[in-house]
Amino acid sequence: MTDFSGVVDELYNPRNLLYTGAYQQVINALNSLQITNPSNSIEKDILLYRAYILQGKAEKVLNDISAGTDSVLLRAVRALALCSLNQKEQGLEGINSLIELGSPDISSPTFALLASLVYISNEANEEAVKLLIPHETNLECSALLIQTYLLLNRGDLAKQALQQRGRNFDDALLIQLAEAWVKLKTDGSESAANSAYFIFDEVARSTSMSTVTLLNSMAVAKLHQGQYPEAKTYLLEALEKDENNPETLANLVVHANVTGTGLEDMVEYSVKLETVAPKHPFLVDIREKDSQFDQLAAELSG
Repeated sequence: MTDFSGVVDELYNPRNLLYTGAYQQVINALNSLQITNPSNSIEKDILLYRAYILQGKAEKVLNDISAGTDSVLLRAVRALALCSLNQKEQGLEGINSLIELGSPDISSPTFALLASLVYISNEANEEAVKLLIPHETNLECSALLIQTYLLLNRGDLAKQALQQRGRNFDDALLIQLAEAWVKLKTDGSESAANSAYFIFDEVARSTSMSTVTLLNSMAVAKLHQGQYPEAKTYLLEALEKDENNPETLANLVVHANVTGTGLEDMVEYSVKLETVAPKHPFLVDIREKDSQFDQLAAELSG
């Protein structure tokens, strides 16, 4: 696979593995990959560290990368690892300090991607958008921009970005995944959910990867279609692969809630989610709603 300059992308396959959630396969592939283009060396390291972070091994990343490293990009990776360990303020401070230094590296799409992930982790989504917009010829920056618009509930901008930027990347796997999520987030119809499901399913088939990430994606699409037994089948398969995955646990709670069955399961999955990811957005949202309800109840009783 070549990039816009016609240069062969040695990291094409490992990148696609990362997008599907096959993190151990990414690590295995990169550890055995002999880079021929020196400019890809740092990108290889960054991709490897991102896989470790997503695998829940951010501590290894912090141990490998010195806090005093001269590499701006690796310091950005450290900031992302800190966010993964719920040291989000430290991660944000790290990114902001790098931007203040004004190194040429901060204008690169790789830095924009890493910094934006840190901003999103800190709910500074608008700042992420500002960093991502200039990099319209970068696949990951474009896909993350679409995702960030969805986080901001700007489905109109997500659709626009998908239409404008998607054409730059032919049928890139990451853009296909972005298209599926745009369908799920911006169109509540059963046909849109069905279309999204088939995208996820086709990616799983074409890559021979039934990863936890893809299984959760297919389950969410089935939930949107009201096909609850099928959704639970995917979620239980995901749970079998990784019993501590926060997205699987959150989706199982949602499934139990919408079906009105399995109260014991709902409590069990909720408690486990509290244990493995106490700051998961799903739990944060529930706490905020509980607080709003308590406040309203107090006002009415007063």
